[in-house]
Amino acid sequence: LTWLVMDDIRETGLLCPNSKNKYKLTERYIMAVFYFSLGGDSWNACGHNMQCNTLKHEDPYLSNNDYCNWYGVTCIWDIKKKVQVVTEIILD
Repeated sequence: LTWLVMDDIRETGLLCPNSKNKYKLTERYIMAVFYFSLGGDSWNACGHNMQCNTLKHEDPYLSNNDYCNWYGVTCIWDIKKKVQVVTEIILD
């Protein structure tokens, strides 16, 4: 939770939610809980502070970039709700 409060909110601009990102803070928190509950820091690929495959444009978990760009996460755009929705998480 410290990561989310002290670093992530300031870096991502989620400190002041608006109509475009009003769910992002909650979703990033859920993704962080998922990461830590599955021992993400001990993962072999693209854990926090690890190098990822930049050719595939994948970011490590907990990076300041959108979680839909995190390694193994696939999102689609929900036209009705006007938000990105996680549809798949691949764990190697």
